[in-house]
Amino acid sequence: MEIYNIQNHQERNKALELCKNLLEKQMLIPVIGAGFSYETQTDNNGAIPSADQLKETLYDFIKLHSGYEESELTEIGRKNLADLSPIFWSIFDRIPKDKLESFFDYIHKNFVDITCRKGFQDEFLRIRWPYLFTLNYDSLIEDSRKGYYPVIPYASINHYYSREKAKLYKLHGDAKEYLDTGDNKYLILSRAQYIESLMSDDNRDMLNELLTAFSSKSILFLGCGLSVELDLLYSSQLAIKEKVKSIDPNHQAIIYISFESQETATLPLSLMKQDQLSQYAITHVFRVFSENESEKF
Repeated sequence: MEIYNIQNHQERNKALELCKNLLEKQMLIPVIGAGFSYETQTDNNGAIPSADQLKETLYDFIKLHSGYEESELTEIGRKNLADLSPIFWSIFDRIPKDKLESFFDYIHKNFVDITCRKGFQDEFLRIRWPYLFTLNYDSLIEDSRKGYYPVIPYASINHYYSREKAKLYKLHGDAKEYLDTGDNKYLILSRAQYIESLMSDDNRDMLNELLTAFSSKSILFLGCGLSVELDLLYSSQLAIKEKVKSIDPNHQAIIYISFESQETATLPLSLMKQDQLSQYAITHVFRVFSENESEKF
């Protein structure tokens, strides 16, 4: 595993050269996680939450409307988003109509209508990527650039309209589609929902593109958390773990951008994090310590 500190001029140049070479060959495919969108303001006086903040919102509904014992609620509160969300969906029908409206208002306020972008987001989206995958429900990317065509689970692709655009595969669904339909298959929060979606015949093309990217392209993870997002992506049922084990390190790379605090800039990447990253076959780590650095990079 190659580890590059972006504050080090020589290591920064190596990281840039790697990305430049892969981009010139149309070989670098981004996978975007919640950290990319986090705290971006929406036009609805909201801001895109983190996975933990979304989990707390769901937990509030569970506490109010599940009817569970206090000890059971305490245990549920310790779960992460992927493990708590099946409980939320199981009690969803118990939520009174007026309270359901507040949930849909929360999704509308914080996940759609996004024309305000941070500098590093704007710079990243200016790049002509072959295509992208996102683990986010928000509409930041497609709202900010007309050159992206969102591909949503269970929805057909207009190949004529999308031909000149970069496809944005929204693996976890789409907040706008969820608001329009109220169908939770468009708001994929749990491991079971995710696997069901990608194993569905309706989404075969999306799964094939995902497996092809991991077997024959190079991957750039940006804003992806290790404990939930990558665990979901690498679910054994999807065979991605097997694909990355057989990559050709002479021609492919699995790059993880690690956003860290400035205080850690002079320290080596912790051995525990290196071990965690090795589980996902990461070949290169770019250590970034501020949004300003990522924008310049």
